[in-house]
Amino acid sequence: MYWKYRIAGLAAGLLLDCLIAAAYLLTFAPRRLLLNAVRRALSRNEFHVVYQPIVDTASRELVGVEALLRWQHPKWGAISPASFMEEVESSEMLGPVTQFVMRMAVAEMSQRRPAVPLRIAVNVAPGDLERRGFVAQVEDLIVVLPAGVSLVLELTERFLLAGSTRMAAIFNALKARGVRFAIDDFGTQHSNLDLLGRFEFDYVKIDRQFVNQVDTGGADLIAAMVSVAKHYGLQVIAEGVETESQHAALLAAGVPFAQGYLYQRPVRAEQLPQRRHEKAITS
Repeated sequence: MYWKYRIAGLAAGLLLDCLIAAAYLLTFAPRRLLLNAVRRALSRNEFHVVYQPIVDTASRELVGVEALLRWQHPKWGAISPASFMEEVESSEMLGPVTQFVMRMAVAEMSQRRPAVPLRIAVNVAPGDLERRGFVAQVEDLIVVLPAGVSLVLELTERFLLAGSTRMAAIFNALKARGVRFAIDDFGTQHSNLDLLGRFEFDYVKIDRQFVNQVDTGGADLIAAMVSVAKHYGLQVIAEGVETESQHAALLAAGVPFAQGYLYQRPVRAEQLPQRRHEKAITS
């Protein structure tokens, strides 16, 4: 009888181990496979960068671009960043991916001198600011920027709310070297005006959800955001502008800069306007 219980116990233990292993594979194997695919994509040049113009709302002149990562898989075609960047941001692949975007953006924009854009915006994650060697990588890039062109690093508000003391130190070190910063999606998470006092941002980006409301009574909220930004010495960029009525409302509310499909969809570097007085093309 003892051996029956003993065998039963071993069988139950083995079954539990198998279930744990299966759960592990279901949870982590897809992530591991995805990150391996990202690693291969970098080595095989499957990634490229597109640029969404940022315009002066009064003149619609191109004043900058936001650099956006794109993945063209040889088998599956275009893969949305939303399907892999969250995993990348919490992995060892964050550094190589961010560095690729920054290097490509600086290289492609530098080839266009003395043409615009004047500002090159790149999205970075909190893990970037805390990553060893990040400051040195950025310094290597900004020294080769053409005169009058600046690098803007965009950070999401929710990341800064949980930021460490080291993150703040890196932020200030990069500011001292001429890097500019934008706070992205401001007000969409836990709106905290204290952030604007603790971090010396240059730009505040108004999320598209607020821009979408300007035709239905949301213009006053936009104007209030502009007023707050001015109080802290920041300039405002509105995202996701798609209609002429939105453009007019933003202009009336005092928003100096904007980006969105109304002006131009994200395009390759060679499709950007060549001179500052050229206006972005609606497509």
